Amino acid sequence: MLVLLPPSEGKTAPESGDAVDLTALTSPELTEHRERVLDALAAVSARPDALEVLHVGASLGDEVRRNVTLREQPAAAAAHVYTGVLYAAAGLAPAHDDGAARLRARLADVRVVSALWGVVTPSDRIPAYRLSMGVDLPGVGPLARSWREPSRRPSTRGPRVTSSSTAGPRRTPQRGSRPHPRRTCP
Repeated sequence: MLVLLPPSEGKTAPESGDAVDLTALTSPELTEHRERVLDALAAVSARPDALEVLHVGASLGDEVRRNVTLREQPAAAAAHVYTGVLYAAAGLAPAHDDGAARLRARLADVRVVSALWGVVTPSDRIPAYRLSMGVDLPGVGPLARSWREPSRRPSTRGPRVTSSSTAGPRRTPQRGSRPHPRRTCP
């Protein structure tokens, strides 16, 4: 079963480490689109109207400026970069760090859906960035729509369980399958 998580708006920038290697990320068939989105994000982030285009406030200006040099920024496991409430509750960073094979195996079926990377695992090494899926990125278009086609490729498909901090887990039926009936508690 594949568990999909939304990216956290809160991210911790790694202090050291090698830069991101796009060819080493999960789902290598997404590399070409990742390159396109990364280049467009760097270009937009260097513009005077970057905050407006990216729909963020002035308090996030440093994060937006960091987007310009994401290819050179230190990268760390996504489990450490994404730091929101959902990630803390899920315990992804401790599970990633734990040497126990059982915990590492649990992470094998976890994916994070990202506006910049498409789909990554908790172990994929990425830099902290500022980009939301709701952005209409010049040179790419609306990000949610731009990721649909590349994400339909074989390694990113399969039965999915989605989770968010507000909605809780739910199964997303595959085409042609019938959803499970809802169970209610007495």
